[in-house]
Amino acid sequence: MLAAKAHELIKELDRSRDTILPPYNIETIRLCQLEANELFRQNYEDV
Repeated sequence: MLAAKAHELIKELDRSRDTILPPYNIETIRLCQLEANELFRQNYEDV
């Protein structure tokens, strides 16, 4: 599923709504960035 990791981050943030921000999840952020870069590359090739 596209943006599954980004969705996971949003759900994590939503679950912590009544508390402080959750710890920075560098691995999930890195995976989101890799996916965004790949989508950008694919879109660039299509144009």
